[in-house]
Amino acid sequence: MQVRDVPENVVALLKRETSRNGLSLQKYLHDLLATRANMINNHELFDQAGAGLPEPDGDEAVKIIQWGREERDRKFGARQ
Repeated sequence: MQVRDVPENVVALLKRETSRNGLSLQKYLHDLLATRANMINNHELFDQAGAGLPEPDGDEAVKIIQWGREERDRKFGARQ
């Protein structure tokens, strides 16, 4: 896969971010694309599985969001 015509300021920003986090640009972009693909897959699964189900109440929604954040931090490191 190749990405062309990426503005130099965007490349520089990504390189600073990856350097700060001890990642290669390749690894960072790989993880970013994999995460996005998983999100698309999750949306498809939710659409199939959640058809006609009630939405979670406020307390349950908070728990789901917290769980998602903990999983993200576990996988990618805690946010600063």
